[in-house]
Amino acid sequence: MENKLGDLISHRIQQQGWAAFSCYDFTDLASYKAVSKCLERMEDSHLLQRILPGIYARVEGKETFGLSMLPPIETIAEAVARKHKWSICPSGNTALNMLGLSEQVPSVYVFQSNGPYRTYRIGEIEIRFKHTMNRELQDCSPKTLLLIQGIKALGQQRIDDQVIATLASRLNEREKKDAIAETDFIPTWIRQTLLKTCKE
Repeated sequence: MENKLGDLISHRIQQQGWAAFSCYDFTDLASYKAVSKCLERMEDSHLLQRILPGIYARVEGKETFGLSMLPPIETIAEAVARKHKWSICPSGNTALNMLGLSEQVPSVYVFQSNGPYRTYRIGEIEIRFKHTMNRELQDCSPKTLLLIQGIKALGQQRIDDQVIATLASRLNEREKKDAIAETDFIPTWIRQTLLKTCKE
């Protein structure tokens, strides 16, 4: 039974493309206790690594901070959010970095969340969730949220043709249509920037 559950978990991870995950991502396959025990055995077998309490990742690459190479920080944040059933979006410099608008690698990754304020540390890296009542969290797709937060962080005076081109390169046609449909309620200058981006 344990081997079968492990196979089901491994298949789910591969199917979803998850780099980080928790027990709660698999409780439709078996009880929480059974999933937790299975993940612990996979960790003991060096198939997974525990990167935060209750959060695991696939073992890949060389060690960093005593762990194998970490998955992208945003995927760890997403796993934490799924665990707690939060809606989140990158904020500030985190959004700029993810959009290719900043080459600076942050040591603090900030995400807006509809959950409580929480901070997690992985070695020298900090993941910070800041509570917000922003309706965008409920009304927009993840990519549109990322665009809005990146544009806000950059500021109106720093929007130019190069920024527009960089943003446009991050979007496929489906995401452009979503962005146009989801942003009626945002500040005019941000919507105008998005519309211009989606026409690129």
